[in-house]
Amino acid sequence: MNADEFLRRYAKGERDFKGVNLHKIDIQRAKANLSQIDLSGAILTSAMLCNTNFTRANLHGANLSKASLRKSILQEANLSRSNLREASFAGANLHRANLSGADLYRANLTGSSGGMINIGLPSFDDENVAKAKLLLLEIQQQEERGVDLSESNLSKAILREASLYRANLSGSNLSLADLTKARLDKANLRGATLNGACLHQANLEEANLQNSILDSADLSYADLSNAILAGAKLRGANLIQADLRGVNFIQVDLSQAVYNQATRFPKEFDPVRAGAFFIAK
Repeated sequence: MNADEFLRRYAKGERDFKGVNLHKIDIQRAKANLSQIDLSGAILTSAMLCNTNFTRANLHGANLSKASLRKSILQEANLSRSNLREASFAGANLHRANLSGADLYRANLTGSSGGMINIGLPSFDDENVAKAKLLLLEIQQQEERGVDLSESNLSKAILREASLYRANLSGSNLSLADLTKARLDKANLRGATLNGACLHQANLEEANLQNSILDSADLSYADLSNAILAGAKLRGANLIQADLRGVNFIQVDLSQAVYNQATRFPKEFDPVRAGAFFIAK
């Protein structure tokens, strides 16, 4: 099925596209509204789906590996158990999406990229220079905005080496998720649930983990330098060789968490008094 036929059938009211083969389909220029479409089990590998509205779409079990969904809207979409390996969600909106059990290995979930911008100003007078600076500032702000995954279900999701720089994951469920070597620096994880999550060697530098729950999480070799952990629960967490320098441990629960000599805490902080256990290894 080609792009024109696919979009035409949707426009006529068809919504059931279960298992359809749309390998390498390109609909990015159409900026299509495909809300509530059923693409469960569909093949969308290497598809160009940028700027598409997938609000409340059913993509359960779909194969979207290497697909591009830049700046797409996936609010309340069902992406559970889908294959999203190396897919790009840069600048996408995944608010309240269901990604339970999804495979996001090496997926790109960072903010939008402006790329090479040609402003095309007719001259270099003061007024046009000022306009150029404003435009470049807007581009920079867009690039710094991470993907919105707030209140999403990512339990048991595979996010190994995923790029989640500045992502909004506030209130999300990441229980038992695999975030090994994931990039979460400056991400918003406020109030997120990460019970039993694997964050081994993850980058959480300057991440906001206020009031998050990380009970039994594996944070070994993770970089949490200058992260916000106020009110967080890390009961039974693995902090072996983690970098926690610059962290304020106010109201942080470290009961039964484990650390070793290579774990780096702020100077004068006593992890034993906070309830953690030292392991000699």
